[in-house]
Amino acid sequence: MFRVFERFRKAEDGVVTVDWVVVTAAVVGLAAASYNVISAATNQVASSTNSAMQTVPAASFGGAADAAAGSSVTAGADTSSDQDADKDKKDKDKKKDKKDKKKNKKDKKKDKKDKKKNKKDKKKKDKKDKKNKKKGKKDKDKKKVK
Repeated sequence: MFRVFERFRKAEDGVVTVDWVVVTAAVVGLAAASYNVISAATNQVASSTNSAMQTVPAASFGGAADAAAGSSVTAGADTSSDQDADKDKKDKDKKKDKKDKKKNKKDKKKDKKDKKKNKKDKKKKDKKDKKNKKKGKKDKDKKKVK
């Protein structure tokens, strides 16, 4: 029994696996500890933000409440021209993205075609080199025979 234990203690098979298990456990432990620290601070910020928003009257955000109160300026409310400008900008961005995608697709096709052509040219060159090499070898053999 003592020999079995001694052989087990000296064996180094699986040491790497044990190392990975230990390192992984340490990483998980650090992640859990970090989560506890961060979650407490996050909850505190969320709570203070909530209480700050509770103290601000809804009318100060603009919209129907301001219009009912007779306010001439609506803070934070988009006018229809702003909304139209935003929509136009989004449309332009979409068109540009579409155009870029199309261009990228064309570039990829061209690159693929060029790659294919280069590969074909290389094969031709290799074949030609091989043929010339054989021809050169035959010429040397002829010279040796003479």
